[in-house]
Amino acid sequence: MSKKREKAEKPLPPELALTSPDLTGELLAKVEKEIARAEEPYVTPSTIAQKYGVKVSTAKKILRLLEEKGLVKPVSHTRRTRVYVVVK
Repeated sequence: MSKKREKAEKPLPPELALTSPDLTGELLAKVEKEIARAEEPYVTPSTIAQKYGVKVSTAKKILRLLEEKGLVKPVSHTRRTRVYVVVK
């Protein structure tokens, strides 16, 4: 990789960097931007997975990180999935 590209990538928390090869800082930043200006009333791991072409488990991790940042909050859940709304 070139030095410019290495500097452009945003680092992930160390505990996620080792467990999620699909999860990159760039993907997380892209999802943050999209969610901030989203018109949909809710977000699920399935919608993130389909839109960005990642595994559902990776989408769940992304949504958990966004919940920690306060960008989304869970409103409903089942044993398998959660439904989040965007905090505005």
